[in-house]
Amino acid sequence: MSEDMGPCTHPGVSCAEIRRRVEALLDGECDPVESRELESMIEACPQCMEGIGQDATIRRLLRRCCCEQAPAELRTRITTRIRVSWTRAEFRG
Repeated sequence: MSEDMGPCTHPGVSCAEIRRRVEALLDGECDPVESRELESMIEACPQCMEGIGQDATIRRLLRRCCCEQAPAELRTRITTRIRVSWTRAEFRG
């Protein structure tokens, strides 16, 4: 996705908001209604579609290459750092 993460083509939603919600979608944590809603928003916005496609590809590669599960504490630290980085990037943008 572009750095500016401007308005999504779906009314009232920014690409940044879609990005925040897509993690749960890619992990299969959304209920069917939310999944359909997010998928339709992503399909309507080329910016979102490109970014989500890249995220999904990276996740598939990581799952295929990583046979062992990381310890829960490590996973939590990494996830927290990623979220902090995204938040900082949004404020800079």
